[in-house]
Amino acid sequence: MVENTPNTKNIPEETKENPQELPKIRPKLAKLCEEIIKGNTYAKAHKLAGYKGNTEQARYTAVTVMLRNDDVRQYLETRQAQELAKMQRETSATTIRTALELARIAYADPGRLFDDNGNLKKVADMDESMRRAIASIEVDIKGTEKIKLWNKNDALKTLSTYLGMLIERKEINGGLKVDIVYSDADKKEKG
Repeated sequence: MVENTPNTKNIPEETKENPQELPKIRPKLAKLCEEIIKGNTYAKAHKLAGYKGNTEQARYTAVTVMLRNDDVRQYLETRQAQELAKMQRETSATTIRTALELARIAYADPGRLFDDNGNLKKVADMDESMRRAIASIEVDIKGTEKIKLWNKNDALKTLSTYLGMLIERKEINGGLKVDIVYSDADKKEKG
């Protein structure tokens, strides 16, 4: 008897929270989809999932046929979306975070690098926004520190463009010549 439930042992724990979202497919097909998600070629995923095939072309063809099945395709697409969401959660790669990082650089006040006596603060004593605006820190042999900040103008321009504050306008100059060509039917109507 063929089991018709997802093979959850191949699915990362974070995505097992919503197993009802995944269509029910055979475990071997689930393994195939997981191998594709890992970045394997169709032929390699076919082999790693335990399917038999004589040539890479035969394996590739078999996978393309399998992916025509709506449940298999939906399973793969759902798992890919789950993996993307997981990656975004883990890296916090969002448009809001990107805009925030640009804002930290664009609005960084170098005065916050120093204490009330004008001495350079230790990195641990700087606030997070200021630390994120730092491109590099160099310490020479004498112990003198050089702090370089990211380019404020570049950050302002990128952030302004993202927020729609800057619109690039292009002016086109030059003559425009228009030739009107009439067909024989048009000439008869006018004539």
